[in-house]
Amino acid sequence: MAELRKTGANEYDVVADGRVIGRVWNWHGSWSAEANGETHHNLKSRKEAISRVEQARPKR
Repeated sequence: MAELRKTGANEYDVVADGRVIGRVWNWHGSWSAEANGETHHNLKSRKEAISRVEQARPKR
């Protein structure tokens, strides 16, 4: 399960196992997610953005 660490007014690091695995942010009402060199824009919710970061996370 990932947790969020606030880094700015509308920006969060997504942390899992004590490491930052990506970040999510809100820009003019839509969410974006970045992880593993991939960026996804125009997401409907913070939950969807976090899900995108978790999906991009390398499997162990």
